[in-house]
Amino acid sequence: MGLRADACCERCCAPDAGFLHLAGECTEVHAFWVEVVRMIEAMSGLELPLSPRLALLGCVDAVRQFHRQLVGLLLLLAKRRVAMCWSRGRPPRGSDWLRNAPFCQEQLTIFWELTPEGSRPRDIWAPLRSFLDAL
Repeated sequence: MGLRADACCERCCAPDAGFLHLAGECTEVHAFWVEVVRMIEAMSGLELPLSPRLALLGCVDAVRQFHRQLVGLLLLLAKRRVAMCWSRGRPPRGSDWLRNAPFCQEQLTIFWELTPEGSRPRDIWAPLRSFLDAL
């Protein structure tokens, strides 16, 4: 890591690799995002478009506020994994993107307790909690 004289990607050797390339277009990182989106879809039952807008900004417009917050938290953990793996010189793997599952579970529990009783979408919590418990 550090300043380079050229804009070549350290991982896939693509020329003119800018921030968007490093954050999601690099073949090593793109494969990770595909796996992350598939796992979030499996846990939540949502259909999410794989795009830089989703991966970098966490923009999920077509779902309820509750789901947006949940997906945003999971994407934050995924972005953290990309940054940590990039600095260590290895590609991120989908199998380890939820290494902070205990932190994630604490945040979900707090959010669940603060959500009014009548608006709690119980259908999303059971698969997510069982997935996190299995880690």
